[in-house]
Amino acid sequence: MTDTIDKDADDVLAGELALRILPPAEEAAARGREQTDAAFAGRVARWNEDLARLADEIAPVRPSDALWVRIAAGAFGVAAANDNGRLAFWRRWAIGSTGLLAASVAALAVMVAQPAAVPEPVAPQGGVTRVATLTLENGAAAVTLAYDAGTGHLFLAPTDVMEGDPRVPHLWLVKPDGGVQLVGAFHPTQPATHNLDATLASVAGQAISVAVSMEEPGHTPSAQPDGPVVAQGDITQL
Repeated sequence: MTDTIDKDADDVLAGELALRILPPAEEAAARGREQTDAAFAGRVARWNEDLARLADEIAPVRPSDALWVRIAAGAFGVAAANDNGRLAFWRRWAIGSTGLLAASVAALAVMVAQPAAVPEPVAPQGGVTRVATLTLENGAAAVTLAYDAGTGHLFLAPTDVMEGDPRVPHLWLVKPDGGVQLVGAFHPTQPATHNLDATLASVAGQAISVAVSMEEPGHTPSAQPDGPVVAQGDITQL
């Protein structure tokens, strides 16, 4: 009986080691035992093999663009323009590791039957309330937008599809009556936050969609775009 209990405890420890959920000191001790105890090392190897097989059976799922904006706002603060590429890194990591993460969570739930709640990332100082994904005519995503009506912060996360164009992208809000309101120019590849004044904030709260026009360097349009409108998208209320 005692031998069975010991083996079960060893199997749980091996699983925790494979999942990398042990505290540092306990992990170091378990790694040391793995080097000297062949039976325990075999248990760890079996856990790693089982997790790998689970990962092979799970198809990767790409998170929505709106979620990336909320993660950027929650992880890096509202002013995410200076994130130094961290968002892009975590986006690539998450897409490539979805299967392994899901397998690890499933195995952990079976092993300890006490899953911990994972809070959803939320934007600070109020929270994102309106989002949009602007796409080109060919369907390629150009910009993801999120607006926090409580603070007047409008966050933009461009992709790289406009990179190399000598013209400057400008963001427009499309009103319910069909009129447009210029928000301003933005960098074609770098995330940025616009702090809207009272007038712009009022329009942003009612706008039904957003658009991007490409304008000549040094030129700021006024009542409507002077250059071609290359991307647009509907605004969704969260």
